[in-house]
Amino acid sequence: MNRYPSRSERRQAILYSVAERGELSAKKMLLYLSEIQKLLKQGFCILDMEPSKVSYGLFRVTIDWSHAYDEGMPHMVYNYIHHTINSYPKNFVSNMAQELYIIARRAS
Repeated sequence: MNRYPSRSERRQAILYSVAERGELSAKKMLLYLSEIQKLLKQGFCILDMEPSKVSYGLFRVTIDWSHAYDEGMPHMVYNYIHHTINSYPKNFVSNMAQELYIIARRAS
């Protein structure tokens, strides 16, 4: 039996691919309001929210994770991003936005 990915799994794959290219935001994503609220709880910033012309209830947004460490970046994360150390600092990652931030900054 075929298993098709859910909307959240597809969105997560897109966000990881964008972060691996070194970008700190994903533009023109189509999301429902409940998905936007979940992303806000995961530490993301939602920018440029406008109603979509495709379907009622969908919004075209920009998902931004450039401010994942606003309160201050731990020293281990800084060293990993700048290739001083090679071990991933998983103890300093508390949400998906911080994980994508680390991936994007290390890739750029």
